[in-house]
Amino acid sequence: MGRGGPSLSGRGPCRPAPSPPPVPHRPGSRPAGVTGGLRPVRRVVVALDGAGQPRVVADGPSPHVHTLPGLPPDLGLTDLWYTDGAPTDRSTDDPAARELSVAPGAGGTLFRVVQFPPDTELPTDDRGAPALFWHETPTVDYNVVLDGELWLLTEHAQVHLGPLDVIVVRGGRHAWSNRTTSPAILATVGVGVGAEPNRSDEVE
Repeated sequence: MGRGGPSLSGRGPCRPAPSPPPVPHRPGSRPAGVTGGLRPVRRVVVALDGAGQPRVVADGPSPHVHTLPGLPPDLGLTDLWYTDGAPTDRSTDDPAARELSVAPGAGGTLFRVVQFPPDTELPTDDRGAPALFWHETPTVDYNVVLDGELWLLTEHAQVHLGPLDVIVVRGGRHAWSNRTTSPAILATVGVGVGAEPNRSDEVE
């Protein structure tokens, strides 16, 4: 933020706009509203104008929608906000206008919504099981199931979750599984707490 990135308003820091400006299409991502089974996520952003007064500077679907090559089109991540270190810059630049990242940097945050298709739509491994995305990141993650059902998997446990169940992941390798026939929606905030490398794989 504050480093020449896209402006949320598209008209300067003091004037609100009904929605974020369009962003160029990148491989593996699509603007919200270009459907492939993904639900658009409305994002309302309030920031201070030049007089120090709070203004609504964005209200519309987040355009920062990412899909993953080789995976179903209704598996997607909608990035809503990032901070890099202490969030001291409250300008209208859009910090989510960046390449897809699994986690924020040390001291940063990442706010996103993830849509999980049923496991039956995922590619399979050599054993014929769904190729889940197992990962471990140097973060504390605050997660809320918004819709549908998910199973949180670790190497020693599995937990069945439903709407408004809250999950705090303080580290360790884990994956999400959708064993139903409908998509599930998860909101997550990751807080970077260390500089260890991210570790992930798509098959387990």
